[in-house]
Amino acid sequence: MSEYRFGAGRERHYFCRHCGVRPFGRGDSPRSGPFVGISVNCLDDASAAELARVPVTFVDGWHDVWDAPPQETRHL
Repeated sequence: MSEYRFGAGRERHYFCRHCGVRPFGRGDSPRSGPFVGISVNCLDDASAAELARVPVTFVDGWHDVWDAPPQETRHL
């Protein structure tokens, strides 16, 4: 795994340097504390039913509003 950071550099994004897949990232948000973001496409053994039960939190990163969901989430 290779790592890259951008912007303020507080988040670490990991990717395969051979194929480009981005399986997960880690960070420590001043607003919400430590977090891990995982690409569900990388969860090989998770069934559709299991994934449907996982809580999802939408945040509006486009407008840099990290403590509220975006106005539109139907496409997400």
